[in-house]
Order: sequence, then structure tokens, then C-alpha cells
Amino acid sequence: MTCNHAALALLPSASAARVVLTDIGYFTAITMCFFLTEGYFYTRSVRNYAIRLLVSGLLAELPFCIVRGSFALDMMFTLLVCLGVLCICDRVPDITQKILLILLLAFLSGFCDWGVLPVLFVLLFRFSRGNRRLEAASFCVGALLQFFSELAGNWSPLVPGTTAARNALFASLPLLVSGAVILCLYSGRRAERFRTFHKWFFYFYYPAHLALLACFHLLLTRNP
Repeated sequence: MTCNHAALALLPSASAARVVLTDIGYFTAITMCFFLTEGYFYTRSVRNYAIRLLVSGLLAELPFCIVRGSFALDMMFTLLVCLGVLCICDRVPDITQKILLILLLAFLSGFCDWGVLPVLFVLLFRFSRGNRRLEAASFCVGALLQFFSELAGNWSPLVPGTTAARNALFASLPLLVSGAVILCLYSGRRAERFRTFHKWFFYFYYPAHLALLACFHLLLTRNP
């Protein structure tokens, strides 16, 4: 995530380093979606969980737009939408209403960082939770979705098909790395030590690192 944001804030768009750092950053979103799903089942209050995401997102929004160079709702809002999807899956009994509400939230996620893909990721993790094989398959499907999303975004008459496919492949591999790390190292249990740190660190880190990068970006781009 930090690699991705640093590339956006500090490096020219055509540089190879920016492409590499951006690809590395793709590790983050699917990791966030996995642990958002876990957090949803562990949290004592979904309402408080949503408030934490909202406050962190509001604090990060202006720096995020400066770093990005255009308007979009930051990743905390994406995760907030995904939390809503999980709630709908469990709390709306009517299947038609459930599908329509999820489609509505998927549409809203199109205005957020990473767009619709995180909604699909949390649905995959929601229905594969507790089954290691299905979770592994979910990461593979997520990587495929990322591959075809990147391929569609890079496809152009000016870009050779092999180049577009290679770029899409490099952008999707970090999602598989995320799956390998999580499935090998995550036990499914809450941390026994430093729970407060683990609970709050990311909510502070996310807006703080974006604010710092936004300041650097403004210093680098200001007119002499």
C-alpha cells in the first residue's frame, strides 16, 4: 500500500520504478479484504467497526486525493462499503433485496479506490471462510479478476497484446503472494498480545502516511 501511494506521489507516471512499486502495492487490497472479513466475524460491534473506518477515511481523504491527483474515495471508504456487503449477506433474508443492495453497494464502490473488485473479494472470503482449500481458491479467483481488470485497462491499439498481458500478470501476482502468506502464517486466532496496538495501528497509519506523502508531493510539484 505504501509502495503504491509513494509511487503515485513521488514518481513520474512513465518511470519503471513507479510501475514496479504500484504492482507491489497490489498485495494490499486483497489482504485488507481478507482481514476485513475476519474482523467482521470477530468484532463485538459492527457499528463501531464502521465508525472507525469512516473516521480514518475522512482523515485520509484530502491527502489521498492530493497523492492520487484526482478525486476518488480512499480505501477506507472501499472497506466501509465492503463491510456493508457483509452485513447485507447476513442480515437481509430476502434474496432479491440482498442482490439489489449488494449491486447498489458495488456501484457505489466504483467511486472508491480499487472500485468493484474488493466487493467481489469479500464475497469470496465470506463464503469460503473456514475452509483452507476454498480460501486458497478465493485468492486464485481474486488474482484472475485482477488480471482481467488490468488487461482491460491496459488494452490499447498502441500497446501490444503481449505487453498488456505481461503487465496484467505482474499486477495480479501480488494477490497470489498475499494468499500464500496469509494461508501459511495466519492461524485464524486473535492476537494474544498487543491487541490494542493491532486494533488501532492501521487506523492511524493509513491517514498519517498519506498526509506525509501529500506534503512531499506538494513540495516536489510546487512552482519555483
